[in-house]
Amino acid sequence: MINSTKNIQSPVPGRVYTPRKIPYKVACTSFNLVMLSRSLGLYPNLYSPNNGCANLTIAPSDPVFINYTAAVITRRANADSVKVVTPGTYDTISSPESNLGFFTFPLAIIARVDYQNNKCVTGSTTRNDLAHNATGITVTPQTTATKCVFPSGHVTTISITSVRYSVPDFKSFGNISASVFQSSIPNPLVSAMQDSVTDGTLSNLTIDTLDTKSVMEIRFSGTKVDLLMCSSRRAGIGGNLYLSCIYSIVTTIISEPQPMLPEIVGLRGDNKPFPVPPISSVMIAFDHLPVIGANGSSSAFAVRPLLTESASVAQYLAALGQNFFIDWDDGALYTIFDTADMQKGYEIPAGLFGAVVGIMTFCLIFRIGAEIR
Repeated sequence: MINSTKNIQSPVPGRVYTPRKIPYKVACTSFNLVMLSRSLGLYPNLYSPNNGCANLTIAPSDPVFINYTAAVITRRANADSVKVVTPGTYDTISSPESNLGFFTFPLAIIARVDYQNNKCVTGSTTRNDLAHNATGITVTPQTTATKCVFPSGHVTTISITSVRYSVPDFKSFGNISASVFQSSIPNPLVSAMQDSVTDGTLSNLTIDTLDTKSVMEIRFSGTKVDLLMCSSRRAGIGGNLYLSCIYSIVTTIISEPQPMLPEIVGLRGDNKPFPVPPISSVMIAFDHLPVIGANGSSSAFAVRPLLTESASVAQYLAALGQNFFIDWDDGALYTIFDTADMQKGYEIPAGLFGAVVGIMTFCLIFRIGAEIR
């Protein structure tokens, strides 16, 4: 963890170390959406303007050759949600079982923010291939995040919380989705995806096991994006159709320019050039564990509460500002901690403690005796 004393050289025992937070102002509160493509000039049909001051690109990360020219984006009348349908073909570099569709690559999401010629990218990490007959949440929910600090002083934070689940047959999509989100109230994105499940959008595949169709239901508000993506595939040549789905919440924060902390300037040197951050990075990645019952047994994941984690992580990293500063050129991490020393309290003498206990016991016996009379 960021405040772990393992990251501190010669920590003082008993001292509390807290990474210093810095007040920040948000520089951009509305994004334009770019789906799948990172080149607006090539695929303008995948661009959804929103009067934004920055562009947020959402793209899947999987071994699929997407037919971008055949992709269709539909922006709904309520203006804050879009539907993206993309046909594609899986790569054949996987195992024979994967090539035949009996195992499929788990979905992952990449998010990229472009603001004033500054680019920041992060994504959810991928896991082992999933079996075609898997049901429900098959991969531990995960939150990944990164923070990009630019020479201009702007700080961009991106956080993604993702829940992956599998549907072995189309008719089970509604029930499995309801069990994943633990709610009898339909999720708007799940309801929209149900239409693509039942109207043939996702089932319109050839008998080829490498053929796939993906649908992304996206709802955006300001700098937050909710996304449900499901991909269909066949288990064997002409086999049954199944779905792999991922529900992700992407939260982004762009803060106004901040000066580098004087302590970090002193450690790095006044004349040292500002390190250029990599375009893509994952600064934090952690898994969400299932809820543990009173008897020690694990139960379902608390999906609804953990979907708020994306905003919490993004806000925390944004509050660190120029602190928790990574010098990518030197491979060094600079963190300024505020400290507090614990003061030892006064000990109660054993005699006084015994007297207090004795008086309390006498009063209790006297009270019980009075009530009996």
